Amino acid sequence: MSDGDSYDVAAYRRAHEDAQRTLDKKLATFDEISTNAWQLIRFNGLVVAAIGTGLTVSKMSPVAIVNAGSVAGALLLVVSTVIALWAKRKRRVTAGPGQEAFEAIEAQGLSEVQYLWWITTDQYPKWIAQAETVSARKAKRVNIATYASLLGVATLVAGILFTLYVP
Repeated sequence: MSDGDSYDVAAYRRAHEDAQRTLDKKLATFDEISTNAWQLIRFNGLVVAAIGTGLTVSKMSPVAIVNAGSVAGALLLVVSTVIALWAKRKRRVTAGPGQEAFEAIEAQGLSEVQYLWWITTDQYPKWIAQAETVSARKAKRVNIATYASLLGVATLVAGILFTLYVP
């Protein structure tokens, strides 16, 4: 970008707004995935609480339902919870220009057009790519944790039913 070229400031402003909206959507996805991980952790806890309550109400000994299915189901729930916690842990993503960006702009004395060009062609693509990458990793972990949880619940229930109804 040279100083002699003429640029459409309005076009750069629109591109900047588009980049902001895109980044906002990527960050919302990031937050949603974290929320899903937390909900899965709570669901797993609810399943364990329900099983514990069922055992207490029925006055059954926890040892009475121990078999391969119930143990495998419980282990899958633990694995699911650990993976969901791993997905939930804090991951940093850049949510837009920070103090260092403003200091760089001030130090370089950028005009509005130069700033808009720099932020839309250099910075926003990095931030959007970072949010996509981190979100994709988190989503993969949450999906694996969800499958482990569902399989764990099914296996746990099958193990308990097997113990109750198969002599």
